[in-house]
Amino acid sequence: MGAEFQDFLQLLTGGSPALASEARSGTQAGEPLNGSIAVITTRHRLEPQRSDLVRSLLLLWHDHLDESHAISQNISTPDGSYVHGLVHRREPDYGNAKYWFQRVGHHPIFPLLTRVMQESDALPPFTNRQADWDPFAFIDFCEKARAGHDSQAVKLAVHIQESEFRLLLKHFCER
Repeated sequence: MGAEFQDFLQLLTGGSPALASEARSGTQAGEPLNGSIAVITTRHRLEPQRSDLVRSLLLLWHDHLDESHAISQNISTPDGSYVHGLVHRREPDYGNAKYWFQRVGHHPIFPLLTRVMQESDALPPFTNRQADWDPFAFIDFCEKARAGHDSQAVKLAVHIQESEFRLLLKHFCER
């Protein structure tokens, strides 16, 4: 794995993000987190757009939805739309999340997410071992898990979301 990814991976602290916008203990405040991100992006000479994608994703991980949104909404690429969709999925604003995932198209991490799910002991009910990743079905699954207060479904969705964040971070660092 690339050094950039390893350096940024260390910033995924505070446990997995919730499915919604609840703040968690153990996350980093915005200013120190932005400082840490700036040090790493400068050290690895990340181009500005990659730096913004990483910053937006890490801010979202640490529950800074507004700051993440301000960055991701200004990145007019499938990657920017992906992070923008994640922000809205966590708000939760599921319809808006679907709009942004529609703009993503078929993202390069979808096959990797499919593989993660195929190797999972608890295969999500919205997929099967032969299916490709469906971000819209996952949005629906998150909505139903939260609305139904199904702790097992929420736990599975949080696990999938964490895998999604890690795969995106790696994608942003290693392309």
